[in-house]
Amino acid sequence: MSILLTQQDLTQQDLTQQDLTQQDSLIQKNCWVQPGCFIQPKIKGTIAALIDPLLAQTMKVRVACKGDRLGILLEAIAVPERTQATLIQPRIRQELPKLQHQGIQTLKVYGRQLGQVSPAWCLVFPIAVSIPQKLYGYFVTEAQGLLKNLEQDLLTFREDHSLTKIHNMLLAVHTIKGGAASVGLQTIAKIAHGMEDVSQLFVI
Repeated sequence: MSILLTQQDLTQQDLTQQDLTQQDSLIQKNCWVQPGCFIQPKIKGTIAALIDPLLAQTMKVRVACKGDRLGILLEAIAVPERTQATLIQPRIRQELPKLQHQGIQTLKVYGRQLGQVSPAWCLVFPIAVSIPQKLYGYFVTEAQGLLKNLEQDLLTFREDHSLTKIHNMLLAVHTIKGGAASVGLQTIAKIAHGMEDVSQLFVI
């Protein structure tokens, strides 16, 4: 059974293995990664669904992310075997590109007995997905054109703030957001996401 960590479940701290052992009060709130990452709740759910078939039905899965680190906590009546982590890693590495979230560089898998505070173990896997240089080139070329058009729309927005222009601006920032995320440029994707939110205010 999968459980998605909500923003309320997390704190602003990125805990190390030593922190996980010492700060029991934080662990009770599942505070092992920081919120505010670009990964969307829908993708968290997809990741949890990908993992479920590999695990026993009695095992619970918690999924969260900070920046370029994906965290997965496994819980069961008995401490999950470390071999469970080795089943998860190749599946995550294989499926992340399909989810268009290629900024993840590291996978941390924790095992913990239900009712316990501190994880019994933690395994770390590098899962960086290499992005072809040609793909970066496509993104840069497309983004330059979109930004040029967006700049012109912004400069003339006072004179012409029609819905057509607003939709063009929304399309531009949405395309930049998706392209940046697909090549692992999460900071640019976050900025574009913010611009998209602001642009949508003019549609309401």
